[in-house]
Amino acid sequence: MIRLIKCESLSLVALLAVAVLCSVLRLAAQEIPLPNSPLDGQSVFVDKGCVKCHSIMGKGGKIGSDLAKIQASHSPAGIVAMMWNHVSDMRKAMEVWQTIPKLNESELANLVAYLFSISYFDEPGDAVRGKLVFERSGCQKCHQVGGAGGKIGLPLDKVKQFGSPLFLAQAMWNHGLGMSRTMERLGLKRPTFKGSEIADLLRYLHSISHASAENVSYMIPGSPKNGEKLFQTKGCINCHKIGAKGKSVGPDLTKKEFHRGATAIAGAMWNHGFMMWKKMKDLDIASPKLEGNEMADVISYLYFLEFQHQTGNPARGKELVETKGCTNCHAIGGRGGMVGPELARSQHFSNFIAIAARMWNHNLDMQERMKESNIPFPRFAEHEMIDLLAYIRFQK
Repeated sequence: MIRLIKCESLSLVALLAVAVLCSVLRLAAQEIPLPNSPLDGQSVFVDKGCVKCHSIMGKGGKIGSDLAKIQASHSPAGIVAMMWNHVSDMRKAMEVWQTIPKLNESELANLVAYLFSISYFDEPGDAVRGKLVFERSGCQKCHQVGGAGGKIGLPLDKVKQFGSPLFLAQAMWNHGLGMSRTMERLGLKRPTFKGSEIADLLRYLHSISHASAENVSYMIPGSPKNGEKLFQTKGCINCHKIGAKGKSVGPDLTKKEFHRGATAIAGAMWNHGFMMWKKMKDLDIASPKLEGNEMADVISYLYFLEFQHQTGNPARGKELVETKGCTNCHAIGGRGGMVGPELARSQHFSNFIAIAARMWNHNLDMQERMKESNIPFPRFAEHEMIDLLAYIRFQK
């Protein structure tokens, strides 16, 4: 705590106020470490027995809900809140044959990342829809496939070697600047894509291509950590802000919605590419090229921006601490009960996932103690959970 003894200048007070405010905002914006691979949590899901009760896209147990249907649209805080709220029901379902599994910080981080990643994986494309996309976009005016079409651009029969629509998206991105110039010269309308349309387009091209597909190349699921490095090395950070990092030539990407399918994100990159290429030309910046698995890595990083940057409201969190009865058992900032640990000073509460793991592992004990004291067990909505944890961290 900083105490001002004397201040000769109002400007000094203003500067200190801004510094304190920035500190508050940094604490409220809780950064979660990016996973190496979203699929690391799959082993936690299996090893901890979650799969015995819950399924993912129909595969797994049927006692509980299919988590692909109820978790995929939620933020990390929302996933944690749903886990917390359903422990009592889970206990009843499991008490005959298994106890509620304990999760350390790393295990919970991987499990939440895995559940958060479900929306990333697209359904296979549809050739019928892809034909409509192909015709609407005017691809045949410049490209030949299956023996028909224009010869201005490269023939598209070779895309039959692409097992992943992200390869198609990567090839389009790398040729985007040249395509943009050609379309502008010919007066052609720029095609745009939404949802799964790139996946649909690839499936259609597969169906009409004359090429053989003996050696099909697949992209592995992207690595958010690798994508973060590429975002730096490819120069994206020189135009886009990610939280407090980067420049504001383009939009702050932490304010954009990327929690959707991988091909939808690839489509958004393509749609925005025409403006980006024009701006890069104005600034004399070379358009970044992507190769290998780099498109998947970049898209995975964008998808996980919401996972990494959880922004809560400490003021609302303070109200929740009172209304949910947390201070009946826990002291926060020196005020409250002594049944549980002092939340703000606990070494276990240094970040969002650490707090969530501690809460999860003590959920059943808390339920028992609250039942004995006739205190209702608190449940949290998605926004309440992140506000609560933002307040706890703000007190440190």
